[in-house]
Amino acid sequence: MDEDLRRLEKIRESRRVFSEKLTYGDLCLLLMQDKNIQSLIAQAVAAAESGQSPVGLDTTIPNIASMHKKSEATLRQIDTLRVELAQQLKMLEILAGDEELQTLWLGKQRTSDQIGLVKMIATAANWDRVLDLWDIIAERCKKENRVSSNNEKEILLGAINIHNSIWQGMAAVTLHAEEGDKYDYNKHMRSNNAGEIVSSELLFGICNAAQTLQRQPVVRTR
Repeated sequence: MDEDLRRLEKIRESRRVFSEKLTYGDLCLLLMQDKNIQSLIAQAVAAAESGQSPVGLDTTIPNIASMHKKSEATLRQIDTLRVELAQQLKMLEILAGDEELQTLWLGKQRTSDQIGLVKMIATAANWDRVLDLWDIIAERCKKENRVSSNNEKEILLGAINIHNSIWQGMAAVTLHAEEGDKYDYNKHMRSNNAGEIVSSELLFGICNAAQTLQRQPVVRTR
């Protein structure tokens, strides 16, 4: 108890400036022992109940209720923004789980969502970087003779969508091959060396904003 009283006196003697950080225990001590603080709290409670301004309180101190309302409004704005950027944030999440693609688009070092979004948008503005992304995914599909994963498709489609949103009025598009199509080396890139009929598409192709074929659909033939 004597130690608490000494601590209380030390805080009181410091007046407006206290060189140490107040701890949780200090706050509890002030609330329980300091008559001035108890009086101010009582005034604030009484004023809040009556709808009046607390007498004797520094009116420059922000109103807690007002601050809370502003905080709620800010949080609502942040929530709205996150909803609008849901696809891009999901793309960031997928990239974070794929070291090779993350290094290509965001660099090796993990960053905050805000910095990651800026980097991702800046990278997607460069069409050659979008094609680089396609090349890596296509190489995986051919090497492993498999269909591109949902995550790989989502990253690539997200990159194309970001690019298209920057260059309005011009849109790159995906190009697909259908099962049963006759294989054409001018239209398709196949993962195997035999067969003349498309049995499945491993990865969609891409046409640029001028509708020029840039990457052929990767297919498996039979």
